Amino acid sequence: MNKQKIKAGNPKTPPSTNSIKSTKNSLLKKILMYLILVLIIIIPIELASYLYIKYKRPEIIKLVDYFKSDKPIIEYQLCISQAYLNYIPTPGEVEHNIVQHNEHGYRGVLVPRKRDNADSFRILFLGGSTTYGWGVADPLKTYPEFTGKYLRENLPGKKIEIINAGVPWGTSAEILIHYLLKFRYYNADLVVINEGGNDAQAITKPTYQPDYSNWRKTLSTLPKVGSFTKALFSSNFFSVLAFHLFYSEFAENDMFVHMNEYLYAKWYEGNATTAMENIEELAFYRNINSVVSEIQNDSSKVLLLSFQGNPEFKNVLEETLYYDFNEEILRKIATDKNAFFLPFPKDAIPDNTWVDDCHLNELGEQIKGEYVGRFILNEILKAK
Repeated sequence: MNKQKIKAGNPKTPPSTNSIKSTKNSLLKKILMYLILVLIIIIPIELASYLYIKYKRPEIIKLVDYFKSDKPIIEYQLCISQAYLNYIPTPGEVEHNIVQHNEHGYRGVLVPRKRDNADSFRILFLGGSTTYGWGVADPLKTYPEFTGKYLRENLPGKKIEIINAGVPWGTSAEILIHYLLKFRYYNADLVVINEGGNDAQAITKPTYQPDYSNWRKTLSTLPKVGSFTKALFSSNFFSVLAFHLFYSEFAENDMFVHMNEYLYAKWYEGNATTAMENIEELAFYRNINSVVSEIQNDSSKVLLLSFQGNPEFKNVLEETLYYDFNEEILRKIATDKNAFFLPFPKDAIPDNTWVDDCHLNELGEQIKGEYVGRFILNEILKAK
């Protein structure tokens, strides 16, 4: 029998332990090299972004804080959008370690909507940032609060209630809307209207529209973000990138205004000049005239307080040319409606109390508040 030779197979020799370790070490070295390379790229970018934020755009820090926190998202002007009111001061907002806005969404101490004291005297203040008190950090140092303080000191035993419903960037449009849809339900005895310079500024903008759509826009509110996006905001570079791509308007003071880029419906064929020549087409006149009528229909008295700005900016800013015109509009409405009128005390306000072109510091607010308080005491309360 022929014996068949069987060839032995040649199985692969299993890799040695040293070979496995060498492969692993090589892989680890590659990973480590890639990590080092990534760090070499990332660290300078992060450092540059950090310096950019610190020295060029510190407002990004505030933006990031909002996104990473669990409190309601707000933005530069301390306001949030609210349906039909357009916007309101953010309830519960804290600035300078002081609670600025109460839970009803206006500045200062909350006054219960329902009145529990028939003998109290409730004053509602409507206006823009000059009523809100943009130039002072303490909500108890605004002119409405100083008015209340003056009246309490001169009417001991009389309960004086103050509601500061002024809003940053407020115009006569916000005054009208906020009264009609919200503050008429607070049943004030007296409503003081002190519109600042924003209606005058509206006159200066191109393509004048009585609804101010040529200049104003709906207030945007920062959206809430998920946990992954919150984590990304830990990166300085990502924060800078996100800011410039999506959120720059929230720190540029242009959340409320624009320059014709959002004028979708040009319905008014006239211009600011034609509106001023026929005040029935002038928004400032129509809005204030309408709100005065509504206030009086609610059996409340009305005091129209005019506005004048820092004399240093007279004829420098275009809107200052219209302050006197708007003052005469208020005087006319007061005469026609049998309301009270009080001119702004520009001669009584020291130059060093202005913090900018239109806002006052604490001393200026006090002078203004006491001026209004004296008028209310002598011409309204004592004249009853």
